[in-house]
Amino acid sequence: MKAVLGFLFTVVLLAVGVVFGFGLAISQDHTVTRWARVNAPIDSVWRAISTPNEFPSWRADVTEVEVLPAVEGRPSWREVASGEALTFEVTRWSRPNDLVTRIADEGLPFGGVWVYRLERSGSETRVTITENGQIYSPVYRFVSQFILGYEGSLERYLGALVDRFGGAMDTDIEGVS
Repeated sequence: MKAVLGFLFTVVLLAVGVVFGFGLAISQDHTVTRWARVNAPIDSVWRAISTPNEFPSWRADVTEVEVLPAVEGRPSWREVASGEALTFEVTRWSRPNDLVTRIADEGLPFGGVWVYRLERSGSETRVTITENGQIYSPVYRFVSQFILGYEGSLERYLGALVDRFGGAMDTDIEGVS
């Protein structure tokens, strides 16, 4: 029995070491881009993505938003999504085409910015979001790289936007780097 427990302990220890080792080898930084065609004019889409207190009405994962004091004149808010609270602030705001937000919380195992680009396309709007993220924990990097993927948050967000207005998600998936 001691031999079996010793063997199992060794296997678990080796597995943790492999996950940690691979995680250390993966870059802390990543970039991923996704886009969607939304069946709405650019001003309507801009209003949806730039009005945080409206997020719970169209993003199923967001249950609560608290609008915070502006940071250098730009919007800031805390949203509760999937049971976790995150604070965001706008770092660039150029209506109705460009919006850049960043995670403002310190001490998280991740961080980064989302760059939104809106382009008129007839009566539709093409919404492109690029995530320039960082994952500080080697174990979380391993899980993100090999199990969860980096694009899940972008796809959920764009899917909610398409559900709100109609349209289509990207079929031309741009890679992760």
